[in-house]
Amino acid sequence: MDTGTRCATCDYLAADRRIMRRTIAAQVTRDLPAASAEKRHLTAERRIKQAVRDEAAETRIRHARGRAERDMRRSPDARPRAGNEVDRQQRPGASCGICRKPSAASLCTACKDRKAVDVKLREVALTAAVARADVGDPAAVGAFIDTFEADLRATVDDMCAKARSEGATEQTLVLLARLHLENTAREYRRAALSILNSSSRAEPSPASACGERTHPGHQHSMSRTSEQDVQHAQRRLETLLAELRRRHDSGSHSGSLTAGAVFRDEPLRRGWAGRLAMLAHRPLPEDKVS
Repeated sequence: MDTGTRCATCDYLAADRRIMRRTIAAQVTRDLPAASAEKRHLTAERRIKQAVRDEAAETRIRHARGRAERDMRRSPDARPRAGNEVDRQQRPGASCGICRKPSAASLCTACKDRKAVDVKLREVALTAAVARADVGDPAAVGAFIDTFEADLRATVDDMCAKARSEGATEQTLVLLARLHLENTAREYRRAALSILNSSSRAEPSPASACGERTHPGHQHSMSRTSEQDVQHAQRRLETLLAELRRRHDSGSHSGSLTAGAVFRDEPLRRGWAGRLAMLAHRPLPEDKVS
């Protein structure tokens, strides 16, 4: 409600937005060190808009959940259950399953958010393993995932610590962490799909190697084959991620993934084309920010 005077809540939200803008702008500068100022500005604005949309969507979901819970408590048949839940949470032994915060359900809101960030961080590490590690060496894959996850967690913690020192709320910190992880996951997923797609392609035919022109009538079939290759690479990536997730969660790093269920029909042939695709997604030394 517009009262015509200063509002502490509005000042709080405005400061929260300023922190988000500065954090995202700094992240864009790190991600695109060689880009022009205009490109960095456009990228930052696009990410800020997406972050605001994500935050609004989460707020709507949270409000809808709150309304549903209130409606349930108000209904006559649900009142006894709601009362029992309140009594359960008010018992001395009721606490969060992680932080042991009193008067909480199985998990408090903060622990739920942190758990969601941890799950996303693990998914990024698994995707990066497909793009950068040798999937034929399970022990190396396990070591890579542990190291990559620790480094990425340290980066996210540093980013959140800086935003917290500037007054960011816990909700904003969770949003910034998820945004950073989603952008990182998108980059490594693109690299992994490029490697899997190039490894599944057949060697070029002698005609194409000699530079002969393709008959116009084959253009449609080539386009369809390219789409099928992309879809096949996506399926292989999801299968490989599921296998990596299962093995890493169970602590089993024995056995070759390339000879197992993941590539039973077709082994992963990195070759020179796959190697080039992998190297193309790695930053050059001069692109790294010290």
